[in-house]
Amino acid sequence: PVLPTPDALLRGTLFHEVLERATDPDDPRPVQEVAEEVLRGSVPWQAVRALWQARLMQVAPGLDAYFAKQPGRIALRETKAAWELHDPRFTLTAKPDRVDDWPDGRVHIIDYKTGAPPTAKQQKSFAKQLLLQALMVQQGAFDMLGPREVACVTYLGLSGSSPTTMTTKITDAVLAEVHDGFTALIRSYLDPAQGFASRRAAEKERYGGDYDHLARFGEWTLQDPSTTIRVGWTDD
Repeated sequence: PVLPTPDALLRGTLFHEVLERATDPDDPRPVQEVAEEVLRGSVPWQAVRALWQARLMQVAPGLDAYFAKQPGRIALRETKAAWELHDPRFTLTAKPDRVDDWPDGRVHIIDYKTGAPPTAKQQKSFAKQLLLQALMVQQGAFDMLGPREVACVTYLGLSGSSPTTMTTKITDAVLAEVHDGFTALIRSYLDPAQGFASRRAAEKERYGGDYDHLARFGEWTLQDPSTTIRVGWTDD
């Protein structure tokens, strides 16, 4: 993924806060009203505040309409959970932006994106976040939900003049594929012979990596063969 800049991190945090407050089940309010309140209290730079507020004002009517037509009720917002696997031994954690409880007993997982939502092709190869959250819900990782069937997952994008959505229907086959791929990945990294590449499965070469500074990226290219170096404690 592209590493976010500090201003993008702050913008993302504030936009999430706006949507969280606007969808408070006990006090739902229009997105525009909440946006003005949050930005006024958290963004002291007048020009930046005006720019971010203008962006939210563009998508506010569409967001209000989208939230209003959602069936059921909000069950979870920003609730962290952990799923402990025993084979392989690993703990996966997540904190969904929003999980809706539908009238038919199924749930709908929604994630807010300040940019464009990932495409179906990107989700298949890179954006696994919501698919893994759906697997966690199915496994009963969220105590307030218990094991539940997931109807779909949706990325709600805030880029452009109106919100955009990318919804993926969840089936047993989808979750089985996610489960098998995830456990295979974890098993491979539990093998001492498996190295931890600093740039693994980058979608585009121009994307920055979290560990480029440690790997001294720039002194080598992606075409160079990788070298596995044993680190940490050994029995030798």
